[in-house]
Amino acid sequence: MTREDVTAFFKLPQRQSVPLDYDRLMVNLHSSSSANIETLHDFCKTLVPGAYIVSAGEDGLGHRFVVISHGPGKRLIALDSFDSKRDPPMVVIPLRYQQWIRHVKWICCVALKPGYQCRHGKRNSKT
Repeated sequence: MTREDVTAFFKLPQRQSVPLDYDRLMVNLHSSSSANIETLHDFCKTLVPGAYIVSAGEDGLGHRFVVISHGPGKRLIALDSFDSKRDPPMVVIPLRYQQWIRHVKWICCVALKPGYQCRHGKRNSKT
């Protein structure tokens, strides 16, 4: 996946004014363009708490999924296989179970814009 592909991937939420920190999203945290599940797991164990998008593949096929880090050395969760008809809509599994991974292209941190404060739950409804 090229830098242009990554930029195109984030155009949709950007156009819809999703308040994400796009400067952080564009930084590839993974310095190597090749890894397997063991090296990916070891790398992710060093991440600060947060949500990360991972672009990985097997035999040339690209795939993206989310890794949730609870802090360095703590349990890592993968959110994969989105299906809006399911509840929850994604499969929640330990990252180590992603044994199909043969190649990691990039990892980026998902964060809200600095200073953004969610107003959800603070609105006064008239109904």
